Amino acid sequence: MPNRDRWNLVLLLLLAWGVLLLYINRPFAGHHDANGIWLGAAARNLRVYPLAEVTLVPLLSRGPIPPDVPNYYVHHPPLVVWLSALSETIWGERELALRLVSIFSTLISIAGFAVFCCRLLGPRYSVVCAALYTLTPMILYFGRMPNHEPLSLAFLMIALANYVRWLKEPSAWRWGWIAISSFLAIASAWAAFFFIVAIAVFGLIVMPRRRVGLIGLVAVAGLALVSVVGLYALQYPPTFERLMSAFIWRSSTVSEISVTFTWLEFAGQTLIHLIATTTLALLILALVGIAPLWRAADGSQRSVLLALLLAGLGYNILFRSASYVHDYYKIYLMPFLAISAGYGLIFAVQQARWKRLARPAVTGLILASSAVAIVFMSRWYSTDPQPFERRLAAKIASETQPADLVVTNLSPANPLVEYYAFREIVWDTNPADAAAQQTGGTIRYLDCAWGEPDMTDDALLEACRFVPPSP
Repeated sequence: MPNRDRWNLVLLLLLAWGVLLLYINRPFAGHHDANGIWLGAAARNLRVYPLAEVTLVPLLSRGPIPPDVPNYYVHHPPLVVWLSALSETIWGERELALRLVSIFSTLISIAGFAVFCCRLLGPRYSVVCAALYTLTPMILYFGRMPNHEPLSLAFLMIALANYVRWLKEPSAWRWGWIAISSFLAIASAWAAFFFIVAIAVFGLIVMPRRRVGLIGLVAVAGLALVSVVGLYALQYPPTFERLMSAFIWRSSTVSEISVTFTWLEFAGQTLIHLIATTTLALLILALVGIAPLWRAADGSQRSVLLALLLAGLGYNILFRSASYVHDYYKIYLMPFLAISAGYGLIFAVQQARWKRLARPAVTGLILASSAVAIVFMSRWYSTDPQPFERRLAAKIASETQPADLVVTNLSPANPLVEYYAFREIVWDTNPADAAAQQTGGTIRYLDCAWGEPDMTDDALLEACRFVPPSP
């Protein structure tokens, strides 16, 4: 990569760093910030309780155990939970600690993606592709969200950058780096398994002389999958049953909000998510770039491009129930889209026949899409340092003890309040039924006499008071 491109990449990383830090220590009350709640609870449990008591399996219980009961979570690999617990040990139990894990991971993925593009298509495309990858809500917003995706992309980009180099200049140590980063990527998110297997399988088709190393990568991917599931099963026997149940549900056409959808509705929702999170400009440029990119690519380049596209699509289609609700699942389409869009951008503005029209058109498209992206992102952030749920949680925490069971007439259940209060809360229960929740500890009944829908937050808090439960 030329020195000028390296400095441009540094500037891009600094810009991304600045945006990713926005509202870094705000409560988990923004768009899809509920991921920070489950991850924060799992990290806290790993730090608070002895390892022999809770095991290395993520534990989602938001209240103290007891009175809360252990709620083990095997739907995703555990590496991000472990690193989040380590980050909280360093930075304290704050939102900042959880978001920093994703932010550092995102910066690594940007740098790794730039190197990957440079090695795949040449130096002229590295910064362009990296910029198109970075300057989207998908990366600048979801790249700071505590969850599996940013961490898995960091390891995946390292693996892909080394993979492209290994195809041209094979060596044992370079294959070792691919194997290690692939293993860690899969230990971060199941989606990485799709990518590693895809690049190996398509690589075998076009470069059979690398069959030993490519088959080895499939073996590494399988080993990573078996290792994670085996680790869970050894410590939590119902692992296989829980995983099968989650697989059946998430690969169905019933969404996580219990809405049945058709394939046409799924396609439409996916397109809406892509426009909102990747920008219309990126999608149009990606479409422009597909044909010329495919024509210009050689066999090994095509195998990588096809693997990126099919792995990203395959993951979202297979787990369509979750993808239908979670727009950030499409983050795994970003590598292919950014590469194709980068090629499409350079192709459009350098075509002698229509570049005079293409340049202002592309400029206007990018500016308009960027403005829309800023509007979307501005609505997604949690900007209130003390939202009502956080204040209600503080009230509950200050007036109860960790061993207390809090019962309330409020509904529906609010995980945000439970997480910040660090209390086990039973929701939507009448005072007369509170005694039936007896678990051996003290029951505290929170009665909230909320009346008019336009009551202020202060009035709502004042209307909530702890009263003796009815006998």
